[in-house]
This record gives sequence, structure tokens and C-alpha cells, in this order.
Amino acid sequence: PEQRAWHALMDSRREAWEAMVPALSVDYAPATAPAEVSILVGNRGSDDAWTAGPARICFDLAALQENYGDANTAENSARIDRFFRHEFTHILQKAWLVDHPAKMDTPTERALFEMWAEGLGNRESLSSKWIDAEGKPTETAREALDALGPKMLERIQALRCATPAQERELTRDLSSGRFDRKWGALPVALWLAQQEAREPGYTRKFVARGPDAVYFLMGTYLPEAQRDEMIRWGATADPKCRDQPER
Repeated sequence: PEQRAWHALMDSRREAWEAMVPALSVDYAPATAPAEVSILVGNRGSDDAWTAGPARICFDLAALQENYGDANTAENSARIDRFFRHEFTHILQKAWLVDHPAKMDTPTERALFEMWAEGLGNRESLSSKWIDAEGKPTETAREALDALGPKMLERIQALRCATPAQERELTRDLSSGRFDRKWGALPVALWLAQQEAREPGYTRKFVARGPDAVYFLMGTYLPEAQRDEMIRWGATADPKCRDQPER
């Protein structure tokens, strides 16, 4: 019954979700989402929500119930809308990437792509706990950024010469796990929200520039000492690493 309540909540939001699509699509034009996107509901996927293929969004009712409790609360009604916006953003990204493929040949490029994609998605997941009405980070957000900024630099630097096993470990919590510990997705989402508030229409530029746009946000919002560290190790280039094959 508890899981079916989540299903009923989603079904009740169908028209509202359809109404969100035009605004979500603006930043990805001229790419467009598929004419029909299906919602697959189950209870054995082990994650809250994800996309499968170019036109399907999946929700795990068991995970939603376990992580967020009673579906019939105002908080969870708002939360399920954020989940939809997040996942529909990924549907739009997949349409965009058909004509604008991203480079993902190295560990760094793959991490930057995930930061770009999940940063855009997680921006749609931000509640008032993280961003205030003016688009500024809350105290909770500032504390998370203080903790995650150094970790982001450390991980990106380490990825430049990472083996496949090291890459898997270094990126394990880039965009998964506890929201406040997503060292790649959460800072990018918060910075993107701030930049959009300062420069309306910036998100479209961020989409168009692709994963390298993450460096702009890092260079703009990281503390000065961390920005200087980026300059010292040359953030935009992968080095040739000893004891590893040429990439």
C-alpha cells in the first residue's frame, strides 16, 4: 500500500509534468525531447529514479518509500516533481548529445561529462534547503561547498593519471549516494543556480559549451586558493602519465 501511494502520487502529477516540459526544453533547443516519454514504475531497481534509453524514466517505489516515507505529504509532492524535472533533463541531454557528442576518452573527460550532466540534473533537484528565492546558496549549501570544493580538486587531479580501477573508486560518489556528499554534481548544481541568477540565460550557454563549461564554474566560484591550485596544475589538459599506455 505504501508503494502504491507513491504510484498514485505520480499519476496525479501527469498533467503538471507535461506542463513543465516546454520550460525545461528551452536550454536544449533546437534539440527536442521525444514526442512520447514513458514512465516505468517498479520496486526492485535499488535507486530512486533514473533514465533508461532516450525516452524512458524509471522510478523505484520501494526506494522512494524507504528513503522519504509517506508519499502523501506536501514535502514529497514537491520532491517527486523535482525528481521528474531532474530525470527529464537527462532525456533532453540525450537528445542534445545526438548532434553534440561529448569527448569521453580519458578519466578526466568522463568525470567532467558526468559533472556537466548531473550538475544540470541536480540543479532541478535543489529545494529551498539549498538555494534561496534569489538564487543564492543557503548556509547548508555553503557548508557543503566548503567541504566538497577541495575534494573536487583532489579527485579531478587524481583522475588525470588514474587506472580504470582507480577511476571507478574516485568517481564512485561524484553523483551518487547522499546528496550532500556528491562532490561533482552538487557543487556544479549550486554554482549553476547562482550563475543563472546573476546572468539570466546562462544555463543555455552551459549546455552549449558542454563539459568544459564546468571549468568556468570552478574558476568562478571556488575560493581563490583553490583557483590558484587549478592554474598550477593546468586543469584543462590531461598529462602523459608514466607507466600507462598512450590514450
